[in-house]
Amino acid sequence: MVSESEFQFRGNGEGKKRLAVLVSYNYPNTKDELHGCINDVLAICFCQILESTITREKFEDLCEDLWEKSLTPVKEVLKYSGLEVDDIYAVELIGGATRVPKLQVKLQESLGKKELHKHLDADEAIVLGAALHAASDGIKLNRKLGMTDGSSYGFVIELDGPDLSKNDSNKQLLVPRMKKLPSKMFRTIIHNKDFGVSLAYESEDLLPPGLLSPVFAQYVVSGLAEASEKYSSRNLSAPIKTNLHFSLSRSGIIYLDRANAVIEISEWVEVLRKNISVENATTASSNISAEVGAEKASEENKEGLNSDSVVSSAFNINTNTTVEEPITVDLGTEKRLKKKTFRVPLKMVEKTAGPGMSLSKESLAEAKGKLDVLDKKDAKRRKTAELKNNLESYIYATKEKVHIC
Repeated sequence: MVSESEFQFRGNGEGKKRLAVLVSYNYPNTKDELHGCINDVLAICFCQILESTITREKFEDLCEDLWEKSLTPVKEVLKYSGLEVDDIYAVELIGGATRVPKLQVKLQESLGKKELHKHLDADEAIVLGAALHAASDGIKLNRKLGMTDGSSYGFVIELDGPDLSKNDSNKQLLVPRMKKLPSKMFRTIIHNKDFGVSLAYESEDLLPPGLLSPVFAQYVVSGLAEASEKYSSRNLSAPIKTNLHFSLSRSGIIYLDRANAVIEISEWVEVLRKNISVENATTASSNISAEVGAEKASEENKEGLNSDSVVSSAFNINTNTTVEEPITVDLGTEKRLKKKTFRVPLKMVEKTAGPGMSLSKESLAEAKGKLDVLDKKDAKRRKTAELKNNLESYIYATKEKVHIC
């Protein structure tokens, strides 16, 4: 914007009046809307461009506190990923701010690297990576993308209910920070009554913007007391347990997926005894007779066979084997102790806490009313911006025509 004196000098009252006449003549239906933006258009068209210079030393000195803050994400990634600086073999710079020489020097000093890689387009790398990450979730790609994301926050689970004391034993870490996304996990508790489950951020000092309380979701798990009563008359071989299954989505959102009651009982059941098979195998002895070749030859001579050859030996082997079929004996039944496991689904009722909690009908109606007002203001703002652009285009076109004349 320009000062009043400069505005009067560059666009006096007569000029504004003539401009308003021209606008009204060319845009007769938009006079009221454009009346309030003539000053803005004149300021754009007639004001001087403000330029200033600053030395690099002064710039780096003014941003001294920002250099240290810029290293915080790098330190946290190393801390929660379990990596050391020596485990990093390359550092790729992405983001327009990485072009600042001072920031590059700070990164080199912090990571002990003589060279920082700049193979990717600093401005497009993040957008391209986000697009590929989203595509890999729902589109079958020809090649597998080696991208691993970690949870930005740690999450804890806390139990509350009858016979559950308020101590640290009922509060445990569920998801450590930088845990791989997506993930599934479960926790087992020994309890026979309905109870509540709360999900909260691990640290109160590290909360998303706008949150004042670390607790963000609460659930009521019911049906456990009923299942305990139903199976109490059975011979329980172990205390009744509850398995809580949690899911951590690709977006880093955690929620209670399902809950089951695990009931183990021991019962005596009748089973068939193992059958005994009796096999009787009788094998007849083998008769092996050997006759001297001379006797064999004499028999052949009796049959009218004249032979001068000498037969050394002849063997005749006859083997008779008899095998009886197996005999099966039914020995009846017997009682054995067997364990059975029953998994009973439990009912879950979510009670979201904090800013994400469900709105009442009155609050929802009020919120919708506010959104409608904002939508009308946005529509008016867009219309005003469009009229300003049209007016600016008309002014430049008029100026060109005046110069030509």
